[in-house]
Amino acid sequence: MKSFSLARSSWLALVSALVSLALPATAATIVSGRLRDATSGGPVEGAAVSILHADRAIGTDRSNRDGDFQLSFDVRDQAQPQHLTLIVTHDQYVEASTDVMVVSGAAAKDAYPLTLIPKLIAGCRAPKRHAVVVGFFRRPDSGPPLSSLAARIRDVLEYALLSEIQKGDAIREDLPIMMSCDTADPSSEAFYSNFARALEADAFLGGYVRNERAGVVIEMRVADRFGVLMPPAHASTQPVDLDDPAAARFGAAAHEPILVALAVGYEKAGKHAHCVEITTAGESILGGASQELREIRQRCQQHIPNRGLLPGA
Repeated sequence: MKSFSLARSSWLALVSALVSLALPATAATIVSGRLRDATSGGPVEGAAVSILHADRAIGTDRSNRDGDFQLSFDVRDQAQPQHLTLIVTHDQYVEASTDVMVVSGAAAKDAYPLTLIPKLIAGCRAPKRHAVVVGFFRRPDSGPPLSSLAARIRDVLEYALLSEIQKGDAIREDLPIMMSCDTADPSSEAFYSNFARALEADAFLGGYVRNERAGVVIEMRVADRFGVLMPPAHASTQPVDLDDPAAARFGAAAHEPILVALAVGYEKAGKHAHCVEITTAGESILGGASQELREIRQRCQQHIPNRGLLPGA
């Protein structure tokens, strides 16, 4: 009986060894990263972070007060790349995700930082088009707020800029759009460029207004998502009647940085004929091309065959 037990024990040990050899080994994998608010650059605390393999969560964590997270999980230790998905959710932010590749049990990157878009402005993101987004404008005094300021300022810009821009042959099928977003309210001038990037807008503007006897004076800040307007451009308008957008004009100081941001946006997208047409429209709108618009036009013309035939060449 004793020899039978020893034989059975040896047989089970052999089977176990063979099974362990047949199955791929697993390895502990660590994926870390940091979460940041897209508009302020500050850390995002309390976000739920999960790593998925074939739609199954194999590791979870929550971001700490510094926005840091670290996931530890087991995957098969194999030389072939394994593709996983990192998912981040938070009540105040749009869900974000990124691909994670694991090779031989180790993540391909040292860290996976993610920037989260606040839900408050998610509906204002430009839908894969060149855009100018008009954000929140406040009053510097304690008077009652002026209704729909962002929308009314947007309407003035549409009349002042788009009517001239759409005269271009190439850009007519790819006109920039003007959007208003009252919830886009940077707490500091340093965040204007962040808002432009978060909203995927060529230009983003905000600021404050004050009432005068002849109309409303607008103090605006204009930023872009490309880092051209650094720091944001400042412009002050003459008193205008926002109830009559067809007649109101903000002036060259306000229009020029917006036109620069749009021209650079088309340039960055490789749409060089559109870029030239923006600068040509800018010359008409401003009563002459600024030095910056001339330089942008020259760069874009270099990429266009028969560029000598273009307006303003």
